[in-house]
Amino acid sequence: MKDVGRASRWFRGPATRRERAASGAGARTALRVGLRTGAALDRVAIGFATCGGLGFLPKGSAVAAALGATLAALAVGGPWNPWVLGLVVAVSWFAVRRVQRACRVEDPGEICIDEVVGAWLAVLVSGASGAWCLAALALFGAFDFVKPWPANRLDSWHGGGGVLGDDLVAGLYAGLVTRGVTWGASWALTVATGSTGT
Repeated sequence: MKDVGRASRWFRGPATRRERAASGAGARTALRVGLRTGAALDRVAIGFATCGGLGFLPKGSAVAAALGATLAALAVGGPWNPWVLGLVVAVSWFAVRRVQRACRVEDPGEICIDEVVGAWLAVLVSGASGAWCLAALALFGAFDFVKPWPANRLDSWHGGGGVLGDDLVAGLYAGLVTRGVTWGASWALTVATGSTGT
């Protein structure tokens, strides 16, 4: 039990994942009701927070939203300016808070804008291009799943900060690791090329 407790201090534990999964059905119903009968701004917020409805996919909604939004952003040059990404995060926070109040939900899986901003932060911090962006995304997915500290703590917060905070931490970690790996690969290639040239 002590080992489990120690692990839960540094990562999200399996009990938390089970609790989150158990609360999913009621939240999905509340969001669908909000889309049908809510005020206009509530419907816009739900649409934004669920990435145009991708969050309602039966499986893999977060992956689809993060991957699709990142590939689309890369195609048009991306929100790779920190100020632009900061604006997107702020709008996402307001949208999530409105959805939480209107639908009386906390952090349902259908809300996937948090995965999008986390993935975008991973790519921004990594400074990567091409295939390395996919590495940043894969690492983001891994960090978002295990939620290393302090992401596991932020995940339990209420409000928009709890929804977005853990994904931003996962994105930061993924970006830093990718940057380190790309730097190391570039350095190794430079050394190998230099030694071959001599």
